[in-house]
Amino acid sequence: MSFWNPIDIDYFKKQLGNVFIAAAIPRPVELRLIRIREGEEDLETANIPFTLTFANPSEERLSPGIYHLTSEDGREISYVPLIPVACTKPIQQYLAEFT
Repeated sequence: MSFWNPIDIDYFKKQLGNVFIAAAIPRPVELRLIRIREGEEDLETANIPFTLTFANPSEERLSPGIYHLTSEDGREISYVPLIPVACTKPIQQYLAEFT
């Protein structure tokens, strides 16, 4: 098992539409990456902030928190902040912002 950090937008661009497993209690929850929004580069740090939008069935709703995700290709990403946002039954969406 290997943890993969830091978060890299280029990796997620290749994963758009794929499923990630969130390590949740009492059981893991599947989330599909449905959108990536890229911000403007910070000229001082050369960092480009971005936001990921995930979705899953609304009956499997996650609480806001920090989650460990595993991608379809087996990459493990730790400390992913997920915040529930739009809920349009039967879909719940979550945002993860990286600065």
